Amino acid sequence: MRDLNASEFDQWHFAFEAASTSMIGRAALLRKVATNVENNVCILGATAIEDKLQQGVPESIESLRKAGIKVWVLTGDKQETAISIGYSSRLLTSGMTQFRIKSNNRESCRRRLQDALLMSRKNMAAPEVGNYFEGSSNGVVSTPMALIIDGTSLVYILDNELEEELFELARRCSVVLCCRVAPLQKAGIVSLVKKRTADMTLAIGD
Repeated sequence: MRDLNASEFDQWHFAFEAASTSMIGRAALLRKVATNVENNVCILGATAIEDKLQQGVPESIESLRKAGIKVWVLTGDKQETAISIGYSSRLLTSGMTQFRIKSNNRESCRRRLQDALLMSRKNMAAPEVGNYFEGSSNGVVSTPMALIIDGTSLVYILDNELEEELFELARRCSVVLCCRVAPLQKAGIVSLVKKRTADMTLAIGD
């Protein structure tokens, strides 16, 4: 909210009328008028929207996992949001070993992927990696395993020889959660799975 005195209102109204009736560059002129007045405002309140899971979703996902069906989730949400939803939907559980790959360059991505793959091969003896890539490690790994990877890392992986290693690691995991992925990346991941396995696959969504 912002209080305008009579002089400020008259100035805004004159500029608004001129902009709204202009035959050239009307949209740009209106934006300029709005920018000039919509500043130094006081916030009166804020609202938040909770996007709740539909009834039965957590139970359905849990049933799929228990039946041995591997579930992959490809989302544009940031990693923290995706993980939170993963727990609330029972896609992820506290007993899972999580491999988190979040890299901003090719070499770091390669190293983290190879480390995760090595640890997955020795999952009955390796240290726990719940937050391995964040720098902490304590305890004993237990199955099942979950792979959590971001879209930036996938840019490097899907564009070179790391694709084979990604697929091997993903096959060992009962859950794969891809965060911050673009629509084309989603299509690429679905194609990767269909191309490299004879298993029956079902992709739902955009």
